[in-house]
Amino acid sequence: MSRPASLRAFHLGKQGGQKLGLDLDKLETSYNHNQRLQQVQDNLRFLRDELSQAEREGRWAKARKARRYINQELEVELWLRSSWCYGCLNVLHNCNCKKG
Repeated sequence: MSRPASLRAFHLGKQGGQKLGLDLDKLETSYNHNQRLQQVQDNLRFLRDELSQAEREGRWAKARKARRYINQELEVELWLRSSWCYGCLNVLHNCNCKKG
């Protein structure tokens, strides 16, 4: 049984041994979460189709590139979903819901 990714050792010399977490500097501030989320989901759908086509054709470099882009879009989607209050429909730092 393997350890969860958050408990794995971080090795600088090992390729792919990067810490998990969002790079908030790369993420754009969104003023329309629903539109941005829809755009991300459309991008993911397109990238997954591109990945499956590249794997069927044996184009492994293109498949690796598509996987990288998919991971970037998944990070953006995670940030969008975790920074939105579905109660008052506002970003979390402007949330009007009762705490508690």
